Amino acid sequence: MKEYNIKSGKYIVKEYIPCVDSLVNVETGEHFEYENNYNLKESKEILQEFYSKKNSTTNSCIKDDYLYDKIDWFPANVSYLYWTIFGLYIKFNEIVNLSIDKKAKFYFENNYDCKNYISMINLFYNKKNSELVLKNIIYYFKYVLNLLIFLRNVLIVNSKSDIILYRYGLNDFRTKEIYEELIYEDKIPVQALGLSYKEILKNFFNRNIFILFVYNIKYNNKSYLKNENKIYDFALDQIGKRVNYFRMSYQYYKFIFKFKSFKFLLSIDDTNYVYPLLYACQDSGMKTVAFQHGAYTSSHEAYLLDSFNNIRWFNYLIVWGEYWKDFLLKKSNIINGDKIIIGANKNTYMLKPLLEKKSETKNILIPYEFLTDTKKVGIYIKKLLNNGFSIFFKVRSDEPINDQVFCYGLNKDILLNTNFTIIKDINPELMAEIDVVAGSMTTLIFDLMIYKKPIWIFDLGYSSFLNDIIENKTATLVNLDNDFIDLYERSIKNGINYDIDYYFSKKMSITKTFLNLVY
Repeated sequence: MKEYNIKSGKYIVKEYIPCVDSLVNVETGEHFEYENNYNLKESKEILQEFYSKKNSTTNSCIKDDYLYDKIDWFPANVSYLYWTIFGLYIKFNEIVNLSIDKKAKFYFENNYDCKNYISMINLFYNKKNSELVLKNIIYYFKYVLNLLIFLRNVLIVNSKSDIILYRYGLNDFRTKEIYEELIYEDKIPVQALGLSYKEILKNFFNRNIFILFVYNIKYNNKSYLKNENKIYDFALDQIGKRVNYFRMSYQYYKFIFKFKSFKFLLSIDDTNYVYPLLYACQDSGMKTVAFQHGAYTSSHEAYLLDSFNNIRWFNYLIVWGEYWKDFLLKKSNIINGDKIIIGANKNTYMLKPLLEKKSETKNILIPYEFLTDTKKVGIYIKKLLNNGFSIFFKVRSDEPINDQVFCYGLNKDILLNTNFTIIKDINPELMAEIDVVAGSMTTLIFDLMIYKKPIWIFDLGYSSFLNDIIENKTATLVNLDNDFIDLYERSIKNGINYDIDYYFSKKMSITKTFLNLVY
């Protein structure tokens, strides 16, 4: 851990979403710069160690301790543990240790990604909840709200539709084209999604929306690990809450489906939240189909589950091409090979012909990444700009643009630089002008392989989430010591080093693949 000369005091975590970049003493205004840890390998090591721990009350392995309703609910929590619990613990490692040592108290400028961190610190301090009355009020408010959601799902939701489409939200960009294509094919789905309070009110009488229950569980964890890191106790507490919520939702969804005529569930290949809906659909006789939305890599524990047998997931999985099927067959236990269907990418722009470049500038596309060391990537961006490259910065539609830009440490001068362009959408015309796609963690890089561009992966000092394509020579690992001009010229001369047809099938779209499968 990096050493800081921090005296006991109160500090604000200065947070540019999602990059925490400095501590500020609220009494003196003094700043202390530090680095987050984004090494997923460390998160995976903690997770796999956690699997084998013995529960002190049941004396069974943690991963074998969540069998209820003839369902093993532990695999449904692996992604949450990997990314949100242990990943967050590793990410905030330095200020967690400072907090444990009681050298400083921390306050956050906003709540983004920090609620679990604050809960961890409270656990380490054995801090009692001073807002118990307020939390009880919130709990009963959500309890009543869930009862209303249950009744409206029974009485209002369309009973004649064949298809439930699981989405991450009304504006989920990952499922937007599939939703529109289903409507075009006259197969109007009922959307299953979680909504904000405002969205619940606005869409309460929308018959084509199945509202998922609001997360709301009272749970006192009685299962502790003796003489272990308290992060494990925190993880146990969180799993207990989630499993209780999942079980409650599962039972209610099954009851609701008795009054509906749904035949199929089409879903993004979620490994976080879909499980209660998924299991209720399957146990109500529905055929469930997932489609690939991002990359399957050796660093994504939730898609591997190689420590488990007899995993219960979707009945079928539609993947982009042979590469993804081969990867899952070699490295994953999540689904049987005969249930993997070769389809095409989720976006129809992938099926359009490639266009010729018209400009003469050296153009690099860099997507925004919310799970990376954005400040280090920002250094790469600055060096590329200083070397005469034009940067096309692809932002996400579900986060404020300013937050996405500033968390890379990019100041107003860079924003005014004519060689720095913010783009919102990917299309063939834009990609015709791009020479190289670069990044460090985002799976959008896999989406963009269809455009046959050289791929650069920025070296951040630890194993990349995209390490598989570095190892198989599909992408090039680059570092700040590289001569970017020389690297660019060699990349353009050598072209791509992968068979695009192996990664992406030229078959019909995912929507049509789904319809052919189930009808």
